[in-house]
Amino acid sequence: MQLFRYLAPPALLLIVTACSPPDSEAGGSEAAEPETPAEVATLVETVTVQETSFSETIVLTGETSPVRAANLSSQIPGRIVALDVVEGQAVSEGDRVLRIDTSTVGSQRAQLETQRDALGRDILRAEQLLNRGLATQTDLQSVQTQQEIVIEQIAAIDTSVYQGRSRAPISGIVVSTMAEEGEFANPGVPLARIIDISTIVVNVGLPEREISFVREGMSVPVQVLATGQNFTGTLHRIGLEANPANRTFPLEIHIANPDNEVRAGMRTVVELPKRSFENVVVVPSDAILQGIDGPEVLVAEGGVAALRRLELGPGRGGFQVVRSGLNAGDVLVVRGHRLLVPRENIRTVDLGPCCHEQFQNAMRGGTERVGSAAEGG
Repeated sequence: MQLFRYLAPPALLLIVTACSPPDSEAGGSEAAEPETPAEVATLVETVTVQETSFSETIVLTGETSPVRAANLSSQIPGRIVALDVVEGQAVSEGDRVLRIDTSTVGSQRAQLETQRDALGRDILRAEQLLNRGLATQTDLQSVQTQQEIVIEQIAAIDTSVYQGRSRAPISGIVVSTMAEEGEFANPGVPLARIIDISTIVVNVGLPEREISFVREGMSVPVQVLATGQNFTGTLHRIGLEANPANRTFPLEIHIANPDNEVRAGMRTVVELPKRSFENVVVVPSDAILQGIDGPEVLVAEGGVAALRRLELGPGRGGFQVVRSGLNAGDVLVVRGHRLLVPRENIRTVDLGPCCHEQFQNAMRGGTERVGSAAEGG
């Protein structure tokens, strides 16, 4: 967004030279003395400096991820009889989505049930013999132990049958399947992946020097670059350990995403509030020149360009806070200043006050890292 329009190249004052009057007398004429050339003045554009409020932010790039993700897998080995999910399908936690063939253990269970019942009868006889003095307590305990082992084996088979009917571990959307019905499944090997994006997590790295400016629970503006959409998230977690490679602390920002507008893996720009300044002078960054002794600007004073050296504060979105060197009411040259020299004569075109309204409008326009900024002339 350009704050100021370009004008035609600065006009130069005409240098007027008096011409000789026509001969009034025959036989000769005398040339008049030329007038002194009028001094050239350069045409520039100016604004009147204002005070405004300024919010400093920490701008970070990040990436989205699901709030939860889980792999569907089998707990027992076996042939896949049914895999009732397809990519893009929504599932709810607890839905039956996988069945492994457990028919072979069915016959084993029947045999074990027969053995369990037979051992039950043996226990009854052993108790009768023990009461008559024809058997020992050890004989009875041996049969009872055998029955307990068979009962445990039956329970293990029941567990296998139960584990062969897998359910969705979370509610979400199936994003990939890695097996087909009829294939053999091994325990722990992923068969499908489910993600929950009802809440989106934005992951960014915060430089350690900025850690004192953030707190969990604070509101955070987030822009999704792919769509240009702006959201307000909540800082959910500040990491306790810095990344040793770049000395940044991981932040997790949560965004409500009930309609699945934002997808996992999208790039984002996050703008964390840092500090606020009241009643400060803010000027377009392109009005500032880089001099030998530091930043400087040119102002209009009495028809000439005057040099002001500046001490600058933070910048944002094409604007810069001026800590010292300019005051409200100063007339700042914003166009044509790059070719000026101090004490040069100038004529000005006043573009009005700046930059309270311009800066506030720019801030309302969205995350400034990807927005427009003032442009120089």
